[in-house]
Amino acid sequence: MDEERLSTYPHFQRAQITWSNTDIGRIAEFLHAQPEPVVDTRGITAGLHLEDGVHLTLAEQRAVAVTVVHALAELS
Repeated sequence: MDEERLSTYPHFQRAQITWSNTDIGRIAEFLHAQPEPVVDTRGITAGLHLEDGVHLTLAEQRAVAVTVVHALAELS
């Protein structure tokens, strides 16, 4: 997530919607502490978000899909 883009995106400003990478990091820490497998995509999605700073570009979506498929293949 790109916090700078997110904070200046007009629609999020009007709706007073925000997210923080700190919060996302805390959620990731919690998930990594669980016994189930986790696919952490934060590293592969950095810097290529759409203009709102939240949603993924098509390239990022593809990268996430490939990462998830590889992770699932390693489980079997």
